[in-house]
Amino acid sequence: MMILQLLLAFLIATSSATQTTRSRKTCRSGKRDAKRAVQRLYRGDCNNALDNAFTEDVNRMRDRTFPRFAKNWRDRAYNECGRDAIRKELDRIGRRCRNSHEAASDCSELGETAATIIVDNSGVCPRHFRRQRKRNNLKKFREECRSVAYGQCKGYIDDAVRNCGGDGLSLREQSQLQDECEDKVDSLTGHGSDLDFMNDQFLEGYSGDESASSEDWDYETSEEW
Repeated sequence: MMILQLLLAFLIATSSATQTTRSRKTCRSGKRDAKRAVQRLYRGDCNNALDNAFTEDVNRMRDRTFPRFAKNWRDRAYNECGRDAIRKELDRIGRRCRNSHEAASDCSELGETAATIIVDNSGVCPRHFRRQRKRNNLKKFREECRSVAYGQCKGYIDDAVRNCGGDGLSLREQSQLQDECEDKVDSLTGHGSDLDFMNDQFLEGYSGDESASSEDWDYETSEEW
């Protein structure tokens, strides 16, 4: 008799736990859980939201906790509401960061930091000056020419639109077209192709004029184009 009573109590407890679990899997709970999960990754810092790692973490959390495919309608509703809440929460964070004076200051600091790193790595600072292996003048010409062409292309986009009779561009449209400049200049000059790689190998093995002056020596550079 005691065994039967214990078994009955166990079944009742199991049924109650199952119902409790099911009651948590609602659209409302999906939205709540999703918002909390995004906030844990965001941590109230727009610098976190700025980084691509934040998007990767959110996507990983979304696909793991709120997958597109579910076994039943209750889980499916929970997941769909959760995924929708993630989109809305990210949009809310974006609005908050765009209007934040703190974020504006951080973005200015980001630009200053990037400029500082670029200058530090460029070798223009006296403490970085040292003689370096002479680079082939043809290779230097190609690099410098592409660099000038990148800037010229971006600055000429608006004129090119007017010359072809097009309407004025919005900032977004102009930015999108300018973003294509480096790839287009590279493709026009064959930069990045197999042939370009073979040419670079040839140039690296050719020393050029052995009686080069001190002008043929470069400041220290951190990276090849």
